[in-house]
Amino acid sequence: MPIPRGGLSEEQMKSLITSQSSSFKWEKGKTVFRTDRVGPNGVTVGYQDWRRSDGATAKVWLTGKAGSQDMSGQMELATRQYTEAQRVFDKENGDN
Repeated sequence: MPIPRGGLSEEQMKSLITSQSSSFKWEKGKTVFRTDRVGPNGVTVGYQDWRRSDGATAKVWLTGKAGSQDMSGQMELATRQYTEAQRVFDKENGDN
């Protein structure tokens, strides 16, 4: 699937998460959005965390015009092994 210049659409990211189910169930985790309505170019930015029942994770970063439901962005998919290794690394380095 070609990546659009502005990033993946929210719908494309949902399709990728679904395609990476491998018969496991995804659950949406923490979701954070912030809107800056300053000037005519107000913007909404945020992220969504996803966790698969086998421990794999996905993080979706979204951005769009303030007040619009049309969001696009990037996503990161990680295996359970990578997620666990990153958690150990963060703990050793004092990150939470």
